[in-house]
Amino acid sequence: MGTRSITYIHNGNREADVLCAIYRQMDGHPSCAGKEIADILGGKTLVNGMSGNRAEIADSMGCAAAQLISGLKTEAGSIYMTKADAGGEDYDYHIFFDGNQYNPEPGAGISVEVYSYRTSVWTGLLSAFDGDAIEASENEY
Repeated sequence: MGTRSITYIHNGNREADVLCAIYRQMDGHPSCAGKEIADILGGKTLVNGMSGNRAEIADSMGCAAAQLISGLKTEAGSIYMTKADAGGEDYDYHIFFDGNQYNPEPGAGISVEVYSYRTSVWTGLLSAFDGDAIEASENEY
């Protein structure tokens, strides 16, 4: 049986509505799914309006969600869209912007909160995400 996860993309801060939810059937642990999320979105700057290098920005959380989906879904199976009220998988990832998405500060990054069996295990900027360290700290107990 695989390590399942759901990734929720919020339309703004952590309390904002969920734009979409992505179910991952296997390899949902931080050193795999979390690393892929961080690789795709961690270097992005959230902007309001198309300015700068388009490979380095996300123009709203909706744009970030579309970039994440296109980066994760490369073939049939494994990655699926699901209901926003699913949850309770091995790992849940909540992707959000902790600030004003319509007037972001220069260099504003995208954040993630990671849950393992409904217990928060890490929160911070995706650019600082280290899935191996999260798993190592979980295994200390």
